[in-house]
Amino acid sequence: MELNLEPKERLGLIIGGFTLFLVIALLFYIPSGPRERYEQAKQSVQSAHNDLNTSKLILASEQERLLQQEQLMERLEGRDSNFDFMAFMDRQLRDNNLVARAELSYPRRARNAPENQSMVQLRLDGVALNELIDFLYKVYESQNLIVMHRLDLRPATNDRGLSCDLVFVTITST
Repeated sequence: MELNLEPKERLGLIIGGFTLFLVIALLFYIPSGPRERYEQAKQSVQSAHNDLNTSKLILASEQERLLQQEQLMERLEGRDSNFDFMAFMDRQLRDNNLVARAELSYPRRARNAPENQSMVQLRLDGVALNELIDFLYKVYESQNLIVMHRLDLRPATNDRGLSCDLVFVTITST
């Protein structure tokens, strides 16, 4: 079967075949080329949006932490300049009628403890739970930035109440 085509028809057939080839090539190129890049860009934008939201949350958390730190520093600066930690704890013991059952001391300083950190160790013997709670409430109520670092509770040796070892920590202004 032989095709007798005129030169115009041959040219039309060649152009038609070439056009068909281009259309088929574009059908394979569009999903794999620009469409893929579009999907990747869309995922990249979504990832960047998620990163932005995470950064905003971290920023808000950091701003809240800084605000709390500023409030603590204001409380520290508002504390009396000649604040004596041991005298304060002794006064709290007297106010709560625990002096006879208490022993105050300075614990050994840890090597890595900051210079502006002051610690007081308190040993109570034969104290009732409600007395201990009232004492702790008074210490924290004072707004002097005092933190209980350690608490060891056990029954008193005379079976009257509790025996406890407490370590309190505060920061001294420098």
